[in-house]
Parts: sequence; C-alpha cells; structure tokens
Amino acid sequence: MPRPTLFGRVRPGSVPLALVVIACALPGWAAAAAAQGLGTSRVASVTATIYARCDPASPARTVLERGAAVTIDGVNEGWVTVHVAGGEQGCMRRADLEPTPAVDRAIEAKRARDLAYARGTPPPRAKQAFAAEHVIVSVNASYLSASHTFDDTRTFDANAEQASFTTDYDVEARVGVDAGAFVRVWRNLAVGGAFTSHKDDRDLVIEASIPHPLLFNHPRSIAGTAPGTREETAFHLEVAWIVPVNRKLQVVVFGGPTFFTVKQSVVTAIAYDEQYPYDTATFKSADVDVEEEQKTGFNVGADVGYYFTKNIGVGGIIRFAPAKVTFSLGEVDAGGAMFGGGLRLRF
Repeated sequence: MPRPTLFGRVRPGSVPLALVVIACALPGWAAAAAAQGLGTSRVASVTATIYARCDPASPARTVLERGAAVTIDGVNEGWVTVHVAGGEQGCMRRADLEPTPAVDRAIEAKRARDLAYARGTPPPRAKQAFAAEHVIVSVNASYLSASHTFDDTRTFDANAEQASFTTDYDVEARVGVDAGAFVRVWRNLAVGGAFTSHKDDRDLVIEASIPHPLLFNHPRSIAGTAPGTREETAFHLEVAWIVPVNRKLQVVVFGGPTFFTVKQSVVTAIAYDEQYPYDTATFKSADVDVEEEQKTGFNVGADVGYYFTKNIGVGGIIRFAPAKVTFSLGEVDAGGAMFGGGLRLRF
C-alpha cells in the first residue's frame, strides 16, 4: 500500500498571514496620513497660547514661543485646531501663526460652505469616482511561487520476500502564463475570469531495496531516475471591484472560485538487472503513469494597472489560489501564491 508523506518548503498559508499583517498596519498608516492635517506652521507672535477650546476663556494647555512648529488639524474662522510634537492639542488664534496657503484655502472653503447653508443651498457632495471603461484585459507572464516536496513508497513481492521502492517528488516554483478579463456590470462592480498554466519537468529520484534470490534477509540497494512532469492549469471565476485612483492608475480587487486541473507523473513500478552471484543489482527503468485530477478551490487577489494612454498600459497582479489534490500516491498541494506582470488593455 502507498505510504505518502507530504510537506512543503513554502507553505501557501504564509500568504494570508502576510495579508493580515498588512491589513493590521493600514489603520496606522491611515492615522499617520491623517495626522498631516492641513500642514504645519510656526508661531509668529512673541508667545502664543494653546487653549482647551476655541475660546480665550477656556483653560490654557500650553504656551509656545516664537518659531515653535505646530501641525494644523482644522480651521474655525479666527481659530485653528492644532497639535504639537509634545502631544498637546487644542485651539490657537490664527493671528498668532504664520499664514499658510493650505489654511487660507480651508478657511475660504469653510466660508463658502457656511454661506451656502445660510442661503439654503448646501454645496453638493463630492461624487464617488466610477470606472469609465467597460472591459479590462490583462496578459501576464506569471510566477507560481509555491514549491512542494513529497515522497511515495510502494512494495512488491520478489524472491519470496518483500521489495520496496521510494520515489522523491520535487515540484519547484515555476514560470507560466496568466490571462484574463473583467467586464463592468454596475458602477465599479465587475465580473470576469482568468486562465493560468504552469508546468515543471524534472527527473524523479528512485531508491529501492531488492531481496537477494539466494540469501534470505540480504537486500540489495539500487537507485535511479525517471523523467517526470507536473502541470497545473486553473480557470478562475472572479467578482471584482475597480478602484480608479486617477486617470492613469487603477486597482482591481477580486475573488471567487477556481477550477484546477493537475497532472502528476507517478512511478508505479520499477525494473532492475542482476547477475550471478546476485550480490548486486542495478536499476534498469521505471513505469511512469501521468495521473490527472480536478479540484475546485478559491482565489483572492489584486491587480494594479498603470496606463500610458487611455486604453494601453502595464500592470502587476498577485493571486492566492490554494488547493489539495489526491493522487494514487496521496494528497498533495497545488496552486499557491502567484505573481505576474504584463500588458493591460481597457475599453
């Protein structure tokens, strides 16, 4: 009976952990970006007080001297909300600070909003940016980063004893192709599909133990190789959300089911030579079958495109699509993390 053992040098599960780490870091990055506010300014007067509220009767938090730097968070007519490097935050008189273009624009915008509300015609809200194109096509050279190693041991009867051979399977990271398209169906929502193909050809290492035909319990060791192949193709169905960052940069986040077809070379038998006095034996050949199995899994990923013209650009893609496929030698990993880059077209 087969005795499969399976382990991977690169575990696909490490990719989701990386995504979790990035997701956890995003709030901090967002907060850091928000902390920039309307920019920075410096105290223009001899001294300036940071009050708890935008009211000179409120408690004073701290007093700054001329030249001290502050970060401006917001404006309110003659007051600005600020914070300083020491952690203090509150309100300062705008007249105590050096003028900055960002603050001037913010104050003018606030006055325009207040005037519009007073007249009963509030300004319209900013519209969400929607993707203009209906179809996005990508053609990539891709790199399937996951590698897998596993072995399979089989036994057979020989010379009234039990012989055995073990085959080592080594599937390395490999280059392939990835091509797909998205069709926008509503606002930034799109549906689409992609096809990927990766193949790895390499020799299979075989080690065997063959019983002696004349002496009991005197096995002979032999070793050899046989040509093998591993081919994975996958069709991904995807639901996507298109994020138009600007006219040139575009991000597509997607996910959905994946349909795998995996072909694996499997050593099923071996042949060997031996001559009298049979103290040694030599490896002759191996019977290799190519087994094919199908499996349904899932995929998630993102595509970033940069367009030189309205319709043509380049981009990069990352897709994570893991699966486990069962052959006669046991259950093995398939798919994993894929990175790629290539041509982008949109219409």
